[in-house]
Amino acid sequence: MSRRTTLRAVDDSGAETPPPASPAPAVTPRRTVPTSALAFGGLMLTGIVVIVGVMLTGRPNPAPAPAQAQVEVPVVATAPAPCPSVASFFEVIASDERQARWGLAASTAQTALRMAGLCSADRAVLAQKLVGLSREALFEQPPAPEDAPGQRRVATAYADLKTLATQLAVQPPAPLPIAQSAYDNRLFLLATVAYADALTNGDSSAQDRSVVRADYAAQYNLGLVWSQRADATQRQDGLARLATACRISEQNQLGSPEACSALQAQLGARTRWPQPLPDPLIGHA
Repeated sequence: MSRRTTLRAVDDSGAETPPPASPAPAVTPRRTVPTSALAFGGLMLTGIVVIVGVMLTGRPNPAPAPAQAQVEVPVVATAPAPCPSVASFFEVIASDERQARWGLAASTAQTALRMAGLCSADRAVLAQKLVGLSREALFEQPPAPEDAPGQRRVATAYADLKTLATQLAVQPPAPLPIAQSAYDNRLFLLATVAYADALTNGDSSAQDRSVVRADYAAQYNLGLVWSQRADATQRQDGLARLATACRISEQNQLGSPEACSALQAQLGARTRWPQPLPDPLIGHA
């Protein structure tokens, strides 16, 4: 016969019930980086380090830049400035020439030469014009033979003309034609100076009897007029020119006694005559 045993639950009310266990803290699971990504990142970092190292150690130090760089500016060739026109000056000069106003024409040419920036060709033409016009101006309104200041002024202008020609690098006018024109215009002092230049320069010689006689005549005419003036200085100069003419006639055998006779009439004996003035025809320095 079977026995059914009924088991009763044990009354645990009297026993101490242990406290419930504290729940375990939640743990955030870590993301796992794939091994291949780590490897790739390592390679990238290594490459960067290598490149930076090469740049820092292998790159040469640049040379220090100059304090201020000079920039060369290219020179641009420009056309030369045009020469000033002198056409108006030539028109005025031509107008004065037509009216024989040589002094005014020479003054205009001299003014034109003072212009800045003249072309070489214009300057050369104006220089030639100035010398030529100044030569003609010597015979413009000639003073009378007795006008000693006027005669000396023209002789001084002739000396200035020679200086001007030298300064302008222009051939000076030939003295023999000037002497002949001066004699024709009764500019006897200028004639004596120009004849002396012609004889000294070799443009003429004592063998040219016409020149010898013309020089004699210029000295005689001037001496005769001046020796009769009241001014003591002018009279003494006139007597000296008569003595010069007398010596020219005697040394060159001209057979012209006028100068010697005039001296004898005014001063008497030869011992009272003044010394002749310098003249190439008498070899007196």
